[in-house]
Amino acid sequence: MKLLSGISKTAVLMLVIISILFFLFCVAGLLVIINVPAVYAYEKPLPYCVGLFSGCLLSAVKLLFIHNSLAKVMDLQDDDKAKSYASLQAILRHVGTIAVMLCAVFFPKLFGVFGLVIGILTLRLTAFIAGRMIDRHPDSFIEDGN
Repeated sequence: MKLLSGISKTAVLMLVIISILFFLFCVAGLLVIINVPAVYAYEKPLPYCVGLFSGCLLSAVKLLFIHNSLAKVMDLQDDDKAKSYASLQAILRHVGTIAVMLCAVFFPKLFGVFGLVIGILTLRLTAFIAGRMIDRHPDSFIEDGN
């Protein structure tokens, strides 16, 4: 699969963190939805999990696109081509996010909006956690030139 070829240690770490956050938010959200329905009575357990999964999957795909986009931009010689390519990739990532959010709007019984938003925001939380981990152990994430 071309999308996963040559992936860095940092990207792998971030994918693992997204997976862990998915399970943590899934368990925490289900505990809140089932045990304290007055806190967030709008969302049912299954749509919450589907929304959370969709948001986390979108975050993982966006992470891989960012990784591949940065690798290609660094290889481009022309600055104008690099800027236009990076801008196009950013627009495509935003279009993908909007498409997933529209699915949640048009299919509210299938996708839980609250879970979807949490899933989408896991990319930001993942970047923060990975940054802290890399700061603490920088030698573990030095690439070997591949």
